[in-house]
Amino acid sequence: MYPARLRAVLPLLGWVGMDIKAPFADYHYVTGIAGSSDKARASARLILDGGVDYEFRTTVHSTLLSHKTLLLLANELAAMGVARYVLQEFRQQGCSQPLPAMRPDYLNCDAIKQLGRQFTHFSVRGV
Repeated sequence: MYPARLRAVLPLLGWVGMDIKAPFADYHYVTGIAGSSDKARASARLILDGGVDYEFRTTVHSTLLSHKTLLLLANELAAMGVARYVLQEFRQQGCSQPLPAMRPDYLNCDAIKQLGRQFTHFSVRGV
């Protein structure tokens, strides 16, 4: 994430898609970079305040993100004012170490429906 670069080009864009990898407190675990949550949060705030059409999305797998963690992330995004949020199913292609098969019910359950209610536009891709 490069918020300064995003700020410079945002007025030129008609749409922005941003991947949100984890709750902000856990961001450094996913990225391996200390302070990466600050940049991700700053970029998200720029998008929300910039008036551009957007989509925030999180790639999910049942062994990587628990429903509890996803709900925490959804709560954070909803509190920021995110209206458009997508969960997308993890795909194995291109991975050096494949993950076990995703639990079949992981994206079709009450927890996912509950977190989706927080957003005006919510969808799940890959189901």
